Amino acid sequence: MNKLILLTLSTPLALASCGGGTTVAPQTHTQPSSVNGTVSAYASGTGVIELLADDTQAKSANNPALVSATLNSNGTFTLPLPSAAAVAPYLSNGSSAVTPSIAGCTGSLTNSTPGAQAYSFSTLSANGLPLESVQGSQSSTSLVIHGKLWIYETKANTLGGSLTCTQTSNNQTETITFTASAALQAGWNVLALDASGAVSGSTVTLNIALTGLDDAPSVWYTGDNLGGLALKSTSGTAIKTGLGLLKSVLRLH
Repeated sequence: MNKLILLTLSTPLALASCGGGTTVAPQTHTQPSSVNGTVSAYASGTGVIELLADDTQAKSANNPALVSATLNSNGTFTLPLPSAAAVAPYLSNGSSAVTPSIAGCTGSLTNSTPGAQAYSFSTLSANGLPLESVQGSQSSTSLVIHGKLWIYETKANTLGGSLTCTQTSNNQTETITFTASAALQAGWNVLALDASGAVSGSTVTLNIALTGLDDAPSVWYTGDNLGGLALKSTSGTAIKTGLGLLKSVLRLH
């Protein structure tokens, strides 16, 4: 399941300010109680939108919907976020800061609160089809991505750290760097996923930053038709690899 790496430190994390000498902690943000959104180009009549326990897998007896809501014929929906009891069986376990055991990865994501546990998701299901709240733009040599992650925390803590992963597949080398800086409150939070990348021949470099975000309605896209992105292109392949690797990192714990 898409669970955030929650890592234990003895002192809270902080970011150095541009002036040097002082530290600035990430600010907290408005907490959500539901996911309010619109499915882009939706034309299938009234349907059902669901959050599955493991948002990377299809619905099954072992992967039930935690919550569901009506998907209106105009593509709008309001999906209540799951209760603490609903996410309890799927929570991660707090642990010390480590380098994940994914080949080609160095560094770590860090968590300031001992024993904090979390559940996270970025994908919903609309009439059985996966949805992502991801938009961006791309050319033959560059790409920009904006997305969201929803995170439930059992305790307030600060997410930080940096992780770099390099993978080679289909004669393409991809280097993906994740950085995190977010003050997470107990209960539900929203994180912004902002990425920028460059494509040079068979080499792709992708930088992904996770930061806190105020709750706001989202546009959701299906399949290979994410907003402004052609996922079957070379840079699109890098996007899918980066997002897939991010989900692997987030649910390692």
